[in-house]
Amino acid sequence: MNNLDFIIFSEEEVIEKYFLIGVLLFLIIVSTGTAYADHTFTEVMIASSTSKNPWEKAMADLNGDGKLDMIVGSPTGPLAWYAYQTWAKTDICGVGSYDSACGIATADMDSDDDIDVIMGGIFWYENPLPSGNPSSSNWIRHTLAKHRSHDLIVADLNEDRRLDIVSRNQNKAGEVVKVYERKGMDSWVVKNLSAEFGEGLAIADFDDDGDFDIAIPSQWYENPGDMIERTWEEHSINPSFNPVSVVRTGDINGDGRPDIVLSASEHTDAIIWMECPIDGTGSWIKHVVFAGMNSTHGLWIGDFDGDERIDIAASEFRGDGRLMVYYNIDGSGSSWTSKVLGTRSLHNIVVGDCDADGDPDIFGVACWGNPPAYLYKNERGEPANSKTQHR
Repeated sequence: MNNLDFIIFSEEEVIEKYFLIGVLLFLIIVSTGTAYADHTFTEVMIASSTSKNPWEKAMADLNGDGKLDMIVGSPTGPLAWYAYQTWAKTDICGVGSYDSACGIATADMDSDDDIDVIMGGIFWYENPLPSGNPSSSNWIRHTLAKHRSHDLIVADLNEDRRLDIVSRNQNKAGEVVKVYERKGMDSWVVKNLSAEFGEGLAIADFDDDGDFDIAIPSQWYENPGDMIERTWEEHSINPSFNPVSVVRTGDINGDGRPDIVLSASEHTDAIIWMECPIDGTGSWIKHVVFAGMNSTHGLWIGDFDGDERIDIAASEFRGDGRLMVYYNIDGSGSSWTSKVLGTRSLHNIVVGDCDADGDPDIFGVACWGNPPAYLYKNERGEPANSKTQHR
């Protein structure tokens, strides 16, 4: 038998040690809370008014200066962009130029090393760069199909080095997801996938086979490789959640798998995230982030505080109109703390590092009338020069 040394503490020493442990835990909790409280965003009004009912918003570097510009469009036009940081406005097209419904994306559609703008109509506007000037030259329009789209995603779905498009409208018209496979510059073939009533669209590699699959609030579609001729197998996610929802994907709990974040875009409901099982084919576990927000049409994910954990930004366009950031405290997605950034009733928010300083900023506009456009610049915990800046 080994000799064991026993250390015996007096009652006073035990009380003292537990007291010190309690103080240490308290200081950790307080310092964590203080860190989130000190994380600030500076609100910048980049335009005092925008086009009527500006449902489409995006961020992209349209002029090649390394900074992200802001893009705003109305359902039938105009479509305009605001150059970072002067916020000089340029119209890409005028009123009556198209028929969309929130759907917008940005990508290099013609492989000329500049960013073009794709609209849910479906068509795309060719950036005049590199030979022209995006602020003064004509943006050439390329029409793909007649499909008014609420949700629009551009990505290479079949790994052929050509950008494909996934689109979906909303409500009754949202009962089909359209997959457009690109065959050439202006040549496309389409596959229709049956969907439920509603809205919401995202992509991620749920089965870990190297290609993008497609998700709507209740289910995901397994990419068969041959997107047009073969069947997209359906897998359940959460058929009980509101079908009219925003869908985002990201690794919330740090297990290497793409989870799904959902928010009801037209109703009061919880913000939840669904934990992805292995290969995405088992039962998805539901986690509640926040019990209720009103019409959270604005939803995005990103590491806002630089702790290498995925946080959530969410905005109500009805009710209190709050723009919130939910911080993923321990990286497991089980504990969250929130911060109100503003109450501007922003509609579709967009997240991106507009000033190339290494942290994600938030851009948004309300959805009715001719509202102002706001940028929330992430200060990554450093005190802002002033609470609000209007330009």
